[in-house]
Amino acid sequence: MSSAKQTLSGIIRIAASTIPEEHIIPGLIAEFQRKFPEVKFKIKAQDSLTSLNSLQTNDADFAAVGTMHGFEEKFDYLQIGEEQLVLITACNHALANRKTVKLSEAIKYPFISREETSGTRREVERLLENNGIALSSLKAVFELGSTESVVTAVSEGRGISIISSIAAAKAQAAGLIKVVAIAEASTRKLYMARPKRALLKHAEVFWEFCKAYKFRNQAIVCPS
Repeated sequence: MSSAKQTLSGIIRIAASTIPEEHIIPGLIAEFQRKFPEVKFKIKAQDSLTSLNSLQTNDADFAAVGTMHGFEEKFDYLQIGEEQLVLITACNHALANRKTVKLSEAIKYPFISREETSGTRREVERLLENNGIALSSLKAVFELGSTESVVTAVSEGRGISIISSIAAAKAQAAGLIKVVAIAEASTRKLYMARPKRALLKHAEVFWEFCKAYKFRNQAIVCPS
């Protein structure tokens, strides 16, 4: 085994959406490289849909994403964490001091969304659909390309939004926004996906490492 550790080398390309890329992948890679220091990584930050499409076009070896909706049969995948979708508001918003809000209440306010290919956007759409709410019911005012830009717009009072509890916790701790639990929301799983075809040896070793790795479930943030 020590010989394998010394000789295993190569480059692993991971396409990753915001939450896995910022909060999960760094620790995973650090642990792997302690065993296999000659294996290098190239991480490309993309939304979930683009990341999954990168697997189909062989532009990535793995995709770390916030949804597998529509891709369940196309790839092998495993869970690497979980979180919850939460509502975020400006600190002085009418809903800011609520513990919980129903979707039927939230849709009455101007809404800021992620782009269509975002994993968060797709999960928000599923949440609405599962609760009998049409996407057209949202008073959409902005469509932005990153969680950070959504948080900024919300903090400036441009509207409310629904984002990852992990990202929301940091923004709330910084005093930028308030986090409100959504009554109908359930936990959202985060995944590592790979093509069903065989990969190069170093990539297969990484996949086996992921399967054995003790991923720490991400804390689900509920307002205090």
